[in-house]
Amino acid sequence: MATEPTIIRAASARDFLGFVPALVGYVPQRSLVLVPMDGPRSIGALRVDLDADAATLAHTTLGLICRVPGATGAVAVIYTDDAAASTRPLAAQIAEIADRDGLHLVDVLYVASDGYGSHLTSGAPRPVTEIVTPDTLRERVAASVATDASIPEADADRAEEIAHALDAMDDDDLAAFVAIAEDALRYAPADLDARRAAILLTGIGSPMFRDVALIQWATSVGNGDRAFAAQIVHHIGVPIPEEIARTLWGDGPRPDADRLTAGLAIVRHLAAYADDERRPNLLAAAAWLSWALGRSTHAAIFADLALAVDADHGMSQIVATFVASCHIPAWAFVRP
Repeated sequence: MATEPTIIRAASARDFLGFVPALVGYVPQRSLVLVPMDGPRSIGALRVDLDADAATLAHTTLGLICRVPGATGAVAVIYTDDAAASTRPLAAQIAEIADRDGLHLVDVLYVASDGYGSHLTSGAPRPVTEIVTPDTLRERVAASVATDASIPEADADRAEEIAHALDAMDDDDLAAFVAIAEDALRYAPADLDARRAAILLTGIGSPMFRDVALIQWATSVGNGDRAFAAQIVHHIGVPIPEEIARTLWGDGPRPDADRLTAGLAIVRHLAAYADDERRPNLLAAAAWLSWALGRSTHAAIFADLALAVDADHGMSQIVATFVASCHIPAWAFVRP
């Protein structure tokens, strides 16, 4: 769930629907989008696939909306490839559960094959072509998908430099992993020298150090050191302390979004230079960081890319399950 406040200045359902892609980061398809509102302000957006039955979708999503601090109401939008009539059962479930839970339902909109409209007002579906996303928002959405949910092209010269640095690495290089992972947050990923890029590529390309980086970037360098030490002794049978591991499940204080965003840029960059053994771990890291940032749709894209390389990849399966089951980090329900 995205939680950055956005004021929706929309005089009609058409206007509101034009803003929804900017809230969720892409143009939804076969989706239910719930937008919690604090008076006239949206305070995030939750998008789920239309994979479950109407009752389950309504119960799960409205239950999450009710946990959002400050939410006084919600707008529901159902996106389907079928006719508008197919959205009525879900709309009815949403209205029933919202009424039962005392949640003000601002509107239940739909975008279907035969038009768009509202289930709370009468009228035939209007042409979908009337829905227009403002140019600035449309460009932002396109840029978000292009830069935040994809892997950049590798540069041939940099690939050769990183390959040489990988060949020259030894075990002592990884001893500096935590310090290098912290320092890397200060740079554009392409500005990392080949040695540091190789160390991060090797480390995050393995489950052991990947999780260290995720915990560190979500919390602090001190927790990175503790996670590093915990992973070392974990390999000889000592369990990882719960206060460290819980971050990976979305528990704990809200992370600094700038740290997570910088980490995401790093793993996306490095994934372009990884072989098939390391790439799934880098993609899984991108999936987790996207999920931690509230970009579940992007998280699913990265998890699917990882599973296309390794169908049994554990971390990618976990993030994919998080997204499919609407499991959201606990910090998503804490207002900034």
